[in-house]
Amino acid sequence: MLIEIWEWLRGYRRWTPTEGRIEFLKEEHVYHDKDGEELHYTHVTGQRLVWIDARGQPHSAPVKKLDDPQYQVKDGEIEVIRYNPATPMSSTAGSFLE
Repeated sequence: MLIEIWEWLRGYRRWTPTEGRIEFLKEEHVYHDKDGEELHYTHVTGQRLVWIDARGQPHSAPVKKLDDPQYQVKDGEIEVIRYNPATPMSSTAGSFLE
């Protein structure tokens, strides 16, 4: 309830709704074992929220990495957010953004 009051006071109800997608940032590593076989290893280095504004411009912002399993996000997960058309990098996805 408090978050809704805070968002109302900030004027978020006038912001443009859109869908944001969670993307994992990954590093690919290739190692060779003693027999010369390739071993592929992928390491997740971070997460970001990606969305398109009403003008068709893409935006992204880093996502907080939370240790609580209740707040874990998945690669490709869709979140409904609102962004300020005057400053599209502002969004209501504050619980996810760093």
